[in-house]
Amino acid sequence: MKNLKTFFIASIVAITITNSASCKKDEPKVDTPIIVAEVSSVTDYDGNTYRTVKIGDQVWMAENFNASKTSNGQSLLEVYEYNNDSTNSNDYGRLYSWSAAVMAAPEGWHLPTKEEWEELINSVGGPGIAGGKLKESGTTHWNSPNTGAENSVGFSAVAGGFRGGDGVYYVLGEHGSYWGTANNAQDPYCIYVYNTTANLVTEVSPVDKTSGNAFAVRFVKN
Repeated sequence: MKNLKTFFIASIVAITITNSASCKKDEPKVDTPIIVAEVSSVTDYDGNTYRTVKIGDQVWMAENFNASKTSNGQSLLEVYEYNNDSTNSNDYGRLYSWSAAVMAAPEGWHLPTKEEWEELINSVGGPGIAGGKLKESGTTHWNSPNTGAENSVGFSAVAGGFRGGDGVYYVLGEHGSYWGTANNAQDPYCIYVYNTTANLVTEVSPVDKTSGNAFAVRFVKN
């Protein structure tokens, strides 16, 4: 009787182990975006060169844009240096009205669409943590505490502040604002990243077509 009992216990253990292994074997694999810090770069008409990073199927500029001319050499209107100081534009890039941002793209690049921004944001975990994943770490280009900053995909977002429609410059070191397009490039799409939180905020903002607000720009490859 004792041997029979031992046999049943051993059989149950063996079945349990087999079923457990089978379940694990059948679990689906979760794909993660492929991130490649590219050696390649892109140069604008003014001669500024920008690092790029490949995240999944997208290739992004890994630095804020800083040109004052279009790809064919035409001077851009409504392009600014924070506090009219070239030191700031060297560190954080220039600030562009939305219409200037649309026109400023180098050949082969474009202002990212809402869908392209969302693909990037979702690839690093969604808006609740994407600010931290995209922000440059440390406090060189962000004020403390730069909450959650990991720069885990090499995007290196910086806190370049913005220029309001009133002509006043705001929140350098605390806030990074970036342009995109929405509704078939008819409206602005806005991305806001902060030094005090790991999340980011997005909005479609038709009013910003004419508000005079000027934000930073990152282009994505065609």
